[in-house]
Amino acid sequence: MKQTSLVKEKLPLGSLLALSTISFSVLVTELLPAGVLPEMSADLGASEAQIGSLVSAYAIASQWLLFLVFPSHAEWNVKLCFFLCWLVLLLLTGLPRFHLTTH
Repeated sequence: MKQTSLVKEKLPLGSLLALSTISFSVLVTELLPAGVLPEMSADLGASEAQIGSLVSAYAIASQWLLFLVFPSHAEWNVKLCFFLCWLVLLLLTGLPRFHLTTH
């Protein structure tokens, strides 16, 4: 009879916490426009259906862009990719705030 040893491996809690945090952030970011469609339509002077279509088109375009861009960056350094993504996110979220506060 063969004896098998059961090795208890520890869960990578830090990695799981990072993954769950990122998943929550992405989900909230993707679902947030659905909750503010009336305000967006009032501000842009369009119907809620048009704004909903705009948000859907943005989501589809960003998904397709991910499929096109991701394979070309597969050989990059992970830290460099993370830093560049963080920098782009910082610029894209920071510039509109700066523009709105100066006018």
